[in-house]
Amino acid sequence: EAALSGTPNVLDLAVVGGPDPDRGEVPVAFVVVADAALEAEVRRRLDGLARERLARYKRPVYVYLRDELPRDGTGKLSRAALRADLWGDASSFAASAPPPADECH
Repeated sequence: EAALSGTPNVLDLAVVGGPDPDRGEVPVAFVVVADAALEAEVRRRLDGLARERLARYKRPVYVYLRDELPRDGTGKLSRAALRADLWGDASSFAASAPPPADECH
């Protein structure tokens, strides 16, 4: 995210791991743009910055535009909600599931 921040016309940005049939998991960017008419320009700039600043495996493979990014009650970005959008309920269940009973002390 830091490598992509400061992109003109980007109001908010988050990168999380998303499913990929070949690699298992890949970076996925969620972006809020200032004006929908600038979508193509923003995508080009993000791609250019990623190529310039990031190793290939760290570059977002998919970029999704959103009107806003999910936030919790304190205003903190909810990465869990973004991951759940990509992975479905399995991601949120795995993150919140308690350890197996035999591992509890």
